[in-house]
Amino acid sequence: MRVVIVLVLAVILSSCSVKKESFYLLNGAKEIQSSISYEGSLGVAKIELPEYLKSDKLAIKLSPNHIVFRDERWIDAFGEMLRERLIKFLKNSLHTQKVYKYPWKLDRVPQKVLKITVNEFIYDKSKGSVVLDADYNIGSKSAHFYKVLESGSDSEAIVEKMNRLFGELEREIVKFLDAL
Repeated sequence: MRVVIVLVLAVILSSCSVKKESFYLLNGAKEIQSSISYEGSLGVAKIELPEYLKSDKLAIKLSPNHIVFRDERWIDAFGEMLRERLIKFLKNSLHTQKVYKYPWKLDRVPQKVLKITVNEFIYDKSKGSVVLDADYNIGSKSAHFYKVLESGSDSEAIVEKMNRLFGELEREIVKFLDAL
C-alpha cells in the first residue's frame, strides 16, 4: 500500500513540474498599398541563413562571440517560415499569383529569381535590440537591408520586433522590384 501511495505522489509531483513548450511564428505583414501590377513571374529561392537560425529555437546574442538558445521554439523551420510569408506578401502586394517557391515545377519556371541571404537576424542582449542584416538580388541587381530596433528581452517582445523588421524588408523588396 505504501508503495502505491509513493508512486501516486511521484506521478502527481512530476506532472506539476512539466514545462509547457512555447512556439512562435512570424505572422505576415499587411501588403503595401501598391499600384504595382507585376507582369512577369518571380521565383523565390531558398533563403540563406546563418547556422544559428537553422535551429528551431530562439537564438539570443549575449556578446559578439556568444550565442545561446532559449527554450522557446519556432513553429516551423525558420527559413521556410520566412519564405512562405514573403511569397504570400509578394503575391498580395504585386497583385499576381505568379510568385513561385523553389523548386518550381517545369511549367512554372520563373522569369526572374529573388535570392535572399540573411547575414544576421537576432536579439543582441548587450545592445537591447533586434538586428536584421540581409542582402538580396534579382539577376545582377542587388541591394542591402540593415535595420535595428530596440526591444525588450522577453521572447514575446523579441519576436514582435523580428516580425516588424522582416515586414520592413518585405516592403523594401517590393520597392526594389518596382524599380527593375
